[in-house]
Amino acid sequence: MRRTRGQRSKRALGVEAMTARTDRRKRLSRSAVEALPVPPQGEVYTYDTDVPQLACRVSAHGARTFYVYKKVDGRPRRIVLGQFDASLPESREVPRNAEPLDLLGNAARLNVGMARQLARAVLAELDAGRDPTAPIRAARTELTLAEAFALYDERHLTARGKKSADDVRAQFARYLGEVTAEKKPHGRPPQKPQGAVRWANRRISTITTGDVARLHSDLGRLGKHATANRVVEILSAIFGRLIAWKLYAGPNPCHGIEPYPETKRDRFLRKAELPAFFAALDAEPNRNVADFVRLCLFTGARRSNVLSMRWEDVDIDSGTPTWRIPDTKSGQPVVVPLVDAAAEVLRKRRPKDAEGFVFPAASATGHMTPPKKQWAALLARAGLADVTLHDLRRSLGSWAAMTNASLHIIGAALGHKDSKSTAIYARLQTDPVRAALERATGAMLAEAPRKTRRRPAAKAKPGKVVEIGAAKRARAAR
Repeated sequence: MRRTRGQRSKRALGVEAMTARTDRRKRLSRSAVEALPVPPQGEVYTYDTDVPQLACRVSAHGARTFYVYKKVDGRPRRIVLGQFDASLPESREVPRNAEPLDLLGNAARLNVGMARQLARAVLAELDAGRDPTAPIRAARTELTLAEAFALYDERHLTARGKKSADDVRAQFARYLGEVTAEKKPHGRPPQKPQGAVRWANRRISTITTGDVARLHSDLGRLGKHATANRVVEILSAIFGRLIAWKLYAGPNPCHGIEPYPETKRDRFLRKAELPAFFAALDAEPNRNVADFVRLCLFTGARRSNVLSMRWEDVDIDSGTPTWRIPDTKSGQPVVVPLVDAAAEVLRKRRPKDAEGFVFPAASATGHMTPPKKQWAALLARAGLADVTLHDLRRSLGSWAAMTNASLHIIGAALGHKDSKSTAIYARLQTDPVRAALERATGAMLAEAPRKTRRRPAAKAKPGKVVEIGAAKRARAAR
């Protein structure tokens, strides 16, 4: 049968390939591997006599790489073990407490002895019908933490309209991922806080309970107990969702991490602080800031709700002024009664064509952003410290508790969905509790015999000051 020109050219190419790659066999050692010649082109495979399936490949660039070559089910398998490192002593072995197969896929640096150890482990897996490279291929397709969080954000935070989504994204970027926000025109570029980690590119299976415990402990040592707990909660939620979605078969590394005890913040403006606070508020030069602070204090609403307040949701013309908050943390709209002081602030602000935001601004959201610098300056004028904008909301609830409002009424006023959120104000209702206890003890003592009743202590008569030894000297003088 006559061969065509195309067939002859393919055969010629095959001959060239065979001549470019030559196989030979000898006992490998460090000196033998170093002495292997570098081919002008292609590659040369030299097989070991001790482990016949172990080969050292020398490329035209001089790189020396160890391989295992074996036929499996009639098909050749060539598995890369690692690079030859002449600087390693020949006595160096794979550590006894380590698995040789852990070196696969990690660009291992090997001497000849370590290459034989790894080759025997690989051949044992192949003889048992297992593919030692399967975990490596699975790891290469496994999600990174950044990819896992993107899924968690899309399928859970965004899909379910979680109100805390922005805070969760910010916490993840600051303490687990990468801060990618651009530098502002004035100010330093965003940085990772102390104690944070960069796990965005880590495969999720490589994050262990020990890693999470170390992160939690490091943040705790810095005094960031609440932050440490929130970071672990976010990480646990990500793994929990991946497991529920059948995207991860491993354990949740956050299980068993004991959270730090947290003390609920109870800071509010006390009686002695109010005069200086109102004086500083009256002296605020920015009317928008002054009105915003007053509405936060007089409505008890969250700052995000006050900033996004719209005229369409406000009714200040009826006999009972109200404000409907359509988007709250609980997910349910809330109607807030406006006290006279809050309604007066809005009446003074209301333009002729009252529509849109009450605090409009040229921002991405279209309304004013939190006035952090102005708030700090106001506190400095008032001589106050450790007071946040959210403490204004707590101040209204605290003063309501101290004026004997019930916890149910306070919760309704602040829009609390859970009674636990209102429980913090119970400690401030001491006056009605004291009055009740006084009435109860008085009633019990009224039934007691007269001897048992407590009587007010008699006032002690003033004593007479006597000089020590004066009487003896007087008798001696007689």
